[in-house]
Amino acid sequence: MGFAVFLLRMHAAQRAALFLLGVAATMKTKALRLLLYTLLALPLNGLAAPSVLLSGSVIDSLTGRPLSGVNVSLDGPVKWGVTDDDGRFGIAGVTLGEHFLAVNHIGYKRLGNAVQIAASGADLSLRLTPQTLPGRPVLISATRATRRRDPVTFSNISQEDIKDRYTTQDIPVLLSELPSTTFRSDGGNGIGYNYVNIRGFDQRRVAVSINGVPQNDPGDHNVYWIDFPDLAANLQDIQVQRGAGLSHYGSAAIGGSVDLVTSNYSPTPRYSLFAGVGSYGTRKYSIEAHTGLLSDRYSLYGRLSRIETDGYRDLSWVRLNSFFVGGAYFGLEQTLRLHAYGGPLEDHLAYYGVPKSYVDSTEIVRRQNLWLARNDETERFHQPQLQLLHDWQLSPTARLSNTFFYIRGTGYFDFTGDWWADFGYLRLDDDPEVSAQLLANSLHPSSIFVRDSILRWYVGKQQWGWVPRISLDHGRGTVDVGGDLRVHTAKHWGRLQKADADSAAMDASGNPLPINMPDGVVGRHRYYEYNTDKLITSAFVHSTYDLSPRVTLSGDLQCVYKCYTMRGEKFVTTPRRFDVPFSFVNPRVGANVNLTDAVNLYATIARTSREPRQDQYYDPTEAAWGSQPNFDTTSVGELDYGRPLIKPERLTDFEIGIGLAEPNYRAGANLYWMDFRDELIKQGGIDKFGQPTVGNAERAVHQGIEITGAARLLGRLELSGNLSVSDNVLKEYTTFVSDSVGSFNTAAEFDNESRLWALNYDGNSIAGFPGVMGNVRATYKTRGATSSLHAQYVGRQYTDNTERKTYSVDPYWVMNASLAYGFWYGADITLKLQANNVLGAKYATGGEGDGFFPAATRNYFLAVEMKM
Repeated sequence: MGFAVFLLRMHAAQRAALFLLGVAATMKTKALRLLLYTLLALPLNGLAAPSVLLSGSVIDSLTGRPLSGVNVSLDGPVKWGVTDDDGRFGIAGVTLGEHFLAVNHIGYKRLGNAVQIAASGADLSLRLTPQTLPGRPVLISATRATRRRDPVTFSNISQEDIKDRYTTQDIPVLLSELPSTTFRSDGGNGIGYNYVNIRGFDQRRVAVSINGVPQNDPGDHNVYWIDFPDLAANLQDIQVQRGAGLSHYGSAAIGGSVDLVTSNYSPTPRYSLFAGVGSYGTRKYSIEAHTGLLSDRYSLYGRLSRIETDGYRDLSWVRLNSFFVGGAYFGLEQTLRLHAYGGPLEDHLAYYGVPKSYVDSTEIVRRQNLWLARNDETERFHQPQLQLLHDWQLSPTARLSNTFFYIRGTGYFDFTGDWWADFGYLRLDDDPEVSAQLLANSLHPSSIFVRDSILRWYVGKQQWGWVPRISLDHGRGTVDVGGDLRVHTAKHWGRLQKADADSAAMDASGNPLPINMPDGVVGRHRYYEYNTDKLITSAFVHSTYDLSPRVTLSGDLQCVYKCYTMRGEKFVTTPRRFDVPFSFVNPRVGANVNLTDAVNLYATIARTSREPRQDQYYDPTEAAWGSQPNFDTTSVGELDYGRPLIKPERLTDFEIGIGLAEPNYRAGANLYWMDFRDELIKQGGIDKFGQPTVGNAERAVHQGIEITGAARLLGRLELSGNLSVSDNVLKEYTTFVSDSVGSFNTAAEFDNESRLWALNYDGNSIAGFPGVMGNVRATYKTRGATSSLHAQYVGRQYTDNTERKTYSVDPYWVMNASLAYGFWYGADITLKLQANNVLGAKYATGGEGDGFFPAATRNYFLAVEMKM
């Protein structure tokens, strides 16, 4: 009892320090304990001084709209905060008495005045006045939704939330707290290759952009988050729109769109250092610097980072180098920003899952990296990006924006070809010496394998683009007209990189064969080589009209032309070049009604289309095994490249929602009904790299409800959460297989014409779509300390369409916690402790076919950040 009374009388920071000391005592890693003890040994000034919470809101004095990303500081760099999407800020640990408050936001006049802090704290209402010098940075208004105006289902993650939650894990981990959103991690600990799903749709069907620049690869539609490591450290905010949102260019927004905006430049000079260590050999170091405004016109910024981890799973290590540099010019009417970011990466491959029985087994078993167990199965890649953003205020009612970008990626990955890559697949019999030896020994190339082989797949690609927009304000609303022009080219090749130096050839049983590799074959011989191009151009019109002070109508029309080109294939007797063009028209209409100052209703209907991936029309890497272009044939048996067999998917999306917004609480609910024709769904199989094979389903329907809520209690405790319940069903889908019907849990008939089994999946759940998802987060802020607890539930999701539980990811609960404490000691210092999966649950974040990806059990990350 005496100890309990002692704890209650302790200051909050002292209790936090005691908690951290207890954690340190339980840590097995000596380096972690040493770092934590060192940090806790720093003097914590002012522990005994009473302190309160200073909160408030910042709005535009002309429009009355809340301003996000505003820097609010108290007594210089001692205490500071950043406003969220609603213009709200909070600064904890403020002592009583008089302080000097400074509010800075580029594009607005600086606000500074003395404030008196009483024992009850303070809640301020601040108004910033726009100024002509310098101009405001461009924000992609045509693709950004605003509450109580745009009829769009969306969620925001503010800069403050990002700073509170982000340390090392990739952006999909941040997004996974949003409604209907999950992520999958190859390595198990959220660093490296990670994939986000929205409403169950994989990220190939989620449009991702950074500062308005599309990030989905034009050829395979995927988003490689690993190519821009530590980008979250530079984000101003994130907006995620679910369903067919306002993505007017880039990849089609089928499941939704993710719009990331990098940080505004600081109006004052600032420098920061970050260092952290954690479980599984995880380490992060970074340094960044802001010049502030120079001559009221210019600003420069730079950051360098390195993130390393051994990964949770065996041989899933990652080494990420990251840079982000930029400069900006702010003129009377124009703003110009130049960004360059990226970083070379190295990682060990971990794209295969484990059998389902491994997931809840021992640590040794569930951490295995099956089929990729060689030390030399690694990847090296670098894809830097350059962005130039120009914003020109032509008049008080017209603004012109242009974005130019260039992306270049080069690299390779090495993986074993043992037991599956035969001489025929590798085209080794094309070499005259090898062919002569095969003939002399009466050996067929398909029966011979390369001992200890490593295959190298290389890609070199580049993309340049232009995204113009013009925005007009006509008094009763706005009109945005724009589009994009993008050109993408890529070169692909594969070769036999390594082989056994003494006995390269073997049969299927591993017995050596008398075949010698001529000089120049290993390390030089390419067994596939081809080039791909893609031209993308689009135009859109987006308009809003205020029918009355409370009713806003919205309409959009997008016209798209895309064209795949395959050319320069070296080995197969297909045409040296063929094109696959697409033309889409995507309309959208909706309305928002503000019933009261707090309650709004909205409804929208949208139609959009998306083309298949390039390799779904023809995959030259499989040509040696008989892969043919996926096109119909003419009456004489020739391929007709104007009649592809795989079709674009078409979506009609209906959304209706209601929102409630008060200063201290918010709630919302929305219903959606998504009717698909020719949806590209997972077939239950995977390719050589763990990615799902897909095919068209004649008709499928996705429908569900999403509920969100948030509340601020007593000014210090924040509660937020969401719940998603959905039904994802195949309405019409029949596929044909040659396998025995006994291995499938579905109705089947033998088709005499095709001589294949016809499997009917009508009424089955679609693979990859959890039926129930939910999140709850509680955050408590006081006296410089922030503690947070997050719980997440994800329901069952199938990995194929047969609805067999053995081919499903089991439902799981996971809980994460974090603690941060900030104080002044010659600089603004913040200590962070992040504990993931604190209950040690054994679960899988996702699966493909019969491969499942185990998540890390209980793990920690400890960091210190110093800002000056």
